[in-house]
Amino acid sequence: MKNLAGLNKWVALAVAGFGLVSGGAMATPITGTGLQSALTTLPQAAIINVNTDQLGADAFWVVGGTGLISNVLMFELTTPNAAYNSFGIFDRNVPGSKLEIFNGANVAGDTETAKKLLLSANNCFGFGMSVTAAKCSDATTAAANGNVLFSTPAFGFYLSTKDAQGNVLQTLYSYDSYNTDLADHMVAFQGGAGKGSLNGAPWLANEFVLAWEDQAAATGDFDDFVVLVESVTPVSEPATLSLLGMGLLAFGLRNRKKLRA
Repeated sequence: MKNLAGLNKWVALAVAGFGLVSGGAMATPITGTGLQSALTTLPQAAIINVNTDQLGADAFWVVGGTGLISNVLMFELTTPNAAYNSFGIFDRNVPGSKLEIFNGANVAGDTETAKKLLLSANNCFGFGMSVTAAKCSDATTAAANGNVLFSTPAFGFYLSTKDAQGNVLQTLYSYDSYNTDLADHMVAFQGGAGKGSLNGAPWLANEFVLAWEDQAAATGDFDDFVVLVESVTPVSEPATLSLLGMGLLAFGLRNRKKLRA
């Protein structure tokens, strides 16, 4: 019984540790008052603290049953890159595979809806009527129709900065490990009951504010590019789940050997 109790103790510790690295992850410090003010001052009326109300897991996402990813560009405050920023989604496993949603020509208030092909083995993302089985049959056909095939239904968000000629200077990802500085450049906030309103309407639980810091040497204000995204759901990072599984297996094997002894 002593060994069994010890195993239960290790399992409990592993589960607690998993909570710390996933949903209960430490918040990213946000400097200045720009983001807080912009989200809580009319016409926005969110009830939120940008330092304590951050979503824990925001690296990867999936779409819901509608297959739609609705986006509203809210504001770009302290960035010198507004005319050159590019925002979109990337393949979780192949970050170089991307679908652009907004670019430097877009301004606050602009909307765009990306779409995933439903009821298909192809993880095809694109826009409007171009997302059909015939236009997503393979990578070449998808690209010819402005679509992109991902290796998995899960995706992350990215923000790229380009120069005046359209050359990419840097790309920042919602998944920290893909960033060259390994720093967090995006924080997310979820709506829901008691969260106030955005754009003159209730801020719903299926809506997320994604706030970006677009400087490689992060200044930490996270008000450089802020977008409201609807009908998506955050998912766990695969590596985190693998770490938990391996940890529990190791603990189990160790205690099993002790029980046999």
